[in-house]
Amino acid sequence: MDRIKRLQESLPPEIISEYEDHLPDRYLSCYAAEEITHHIEMARSLGKQSLLVEWKVEKETQAKVTVCTRDRYGLFSKITGSMFLNRLNILEAQIHTWGNGVALDTFWVEDSTKEIERRLLQLKRI
Repeated sequence: MDRIKRLQESLPPEIISEYEDHLPDRYLSCYAAEEITHHIEMARSLGKQSLLVEWKVEKETQAKVTVCTRDRYGLFSKITGSMFLNRLNILEAQIHTWGNGVALDTFWVEDSTKEIERRLLQLKRI
């Protein structure tokens, strides 16, 4: 739980205690403390919005897409189907469901037409 200790540097104790029992070990091993902190901030915003989608274009044709929502039946299929409809090829995915029902999924996607930003904007509208 070294990562939990590092999270204490950037999050208040009450938030740490609210989430530490819900974060799976596999999830904690996949992300840096800064990313986990941001993911917790995204999860805490779910009351205002039911789905959060963020991305960072990493290359001309590739991006890292983070999806945060409440887990539900068929969620992964809906996300990947939406990516397919928007011509985004999934290169890699990290799929995590926290103990409190939050789904935090990260996809590395590619658009060979070099219109990645437009494709991602279309994805967010779905």
